[in-house]
Order: sequence, then C-alpha cells, then structure tokens
Amino acid sequence: MHFALCGQSLDAEAPLRVAQSLAERLGSGLWRHRAWFGLGEALLCNARLQPASEAFMKAAEIAALAEPPVEGFANCMAAVALSRRGQLGPAADLALGLRGLPLVAGNCLVLQRFTSLGIAAELLFTLGRVQEAKQLADQALLLSRTRRDVDVFFAAIHGHTGTALVYLGLLEFAANDGQRREVEPQARAAIARLGSFSTMYPAAKAAFQLLRGRYLAAKRRHRRAVASFTRAIDLARDSQQPFEQALAHYWLALVSSGDQAREQLDKSRVLQTRIGTTLTATAWLGPPALIHAE
Repeated sequence: MHFALCGQSLDAEAPLRVAQSLAERLGSGLWRHRAWFGLGEALLCNARLQPASEAFMKAAEIAALAEPPVEGFANCMAAVALSRRGQLGPAADLALGLRGLPLVAGNCLVLQRFTSLGIAAELLFTLGRVQEAKQLADQALLLSRTRRDVDVFFAAIHGHTGTALVYLGLLEFAANDGQRREVEPQARAAIARLGSFSTMYPAAKAAFQLLRGRYLAAKRRHRRAVASFTRAIDLARDSQQPFEQALAHYWLALVSSGDQAREQLDKSRVLQTRIGTTLTATAWLGPPALIHAE
C-alpha cells in the first residue's frame, strides 16, 4: 500500500498479490478481505478497472461474514470502478442498494462512512439526482470538517473527490449569482480538504490539481486553471494514473482553443481507449446537462 499511496501503483501490485495469496492460504477471514481490498485500491489507482471491481467484490463477499460494514464499503469502491467503465446503472445499484451504503453505518470506521457517502453522492449526481447527491455531500463534508480520522487510509480520496465533484457541478451549473454564492464556499472547502489530504498521500495530488483547475475555470480564472490542469497531467503521468491524466487532458482542452484543444482531446481519447473508461458515466466531466450532452 505504501507504493500505491505514493503514486507508484504498478509497484504495489506484486507485494499485494503476495499478501492476498498468503491470506488465502492462512484462511483468516479478516485478512483475506483486507488483502483483496488493498489489491483493488492499487488496481483502481492504475485504472485497471475490470480487475479492480472484481477484487473489491471479492472483498465484499468475504467481508459479509467477517466485518459487515466493509462489505458495504467494498461494494461502494467496486461501484467506482464500474462507473468508470461506463456501467453507471450497475454501479449505482451496488453502491446505493442494500449491500452498499446502508451497511456502512453504526459500528464502522468514520473513514468508511465518509468515503461511501462521497461515492454515493458522486453517483447520484451523475444520474441527475442532484438534490439527493447534495444531501449526501453535505453529510460527507461535515465529517471531513469535524473528524480528521476520515483520512486514516488512502481510500478516503474517493470521499473527498466525490464530495468536491457534487459541489463543483452545482457551481458550474448555477443559473445565477445567488446560486453560485450559495455553493461556492462548499466547493472551496471540499477542494481545500482534498488539498490537505494530498499533502499526506502523494497519489492524491493529481486529483487535487484537476479539481482545483475546475474550480478556477468556474471562477473564470483562465490562466490559473490552465496551470492546474497542466500540473495535473504531469502528476498523473508520473504517478501512473491514466484515468486522472485523461480527465486533465479533457479539461485542458475545454479551456484551450484551436489546435491545442484538438491535441488535448486526442490525447484524452487515446488514454480513455487504452484503459477502457467512459468519462460520460462519471461526474468528472461536469454537471448533468454537460454530461448528457456529450
């Protein structure tokens, strides 16, 4: 896991597979599902989406007997991988159904609840269920602001990004200045929390710069947005995160023009094809009106 959270996800896979193999041989329920979960995290970082979803689902299957809240948590993580492969319906069913977020309550880690709330909020927003998404994002942001133990594991990145994506989408979709003033402090706070998280976990730096760039673009700070998206491309490439790199190229294209915009879109499409992702099934492109117009 050290390799994954430091942005070296390719180096993380081999030791995690050894750990998973040893856990299977030992037959320990607790460590079996945690080994599968850790493997899923590394695979998701590197945008190996099909094996990532399978690893998380295996973790959920084992955790159902050993640690029930982790079943829901692992299913929410599997939903992230599914949505990034374009399977938005199955992802939503998994995260929002009875074996997903509802299990991550009561006697569970705050990290698990926070991350699952952020994932569920992101999926609801992508489905166009905006008010429901905001309700969950509000819960997640409150936890992020008041409980520092939300950050005890790298998986919390999906709580931070999911929360920020909802507020960013609302900011971008705002119909008037009043709506923008209402949601802007929440968007700024969610991105600031992601920024703090990225100082502890280098593998979160690309996502932070990407979402910071979107915030700056929404504020019409064009030059600073370009700098953030460019930085996100470099960070994502160096940390072996092709999903974030594809998104950064896409957003850099949106704030560019002419040949530069076309070049950036082409680079994004090449990466999307390589990893088998469908950006239109995620909230990373912007508000529902933009997503469904693609």
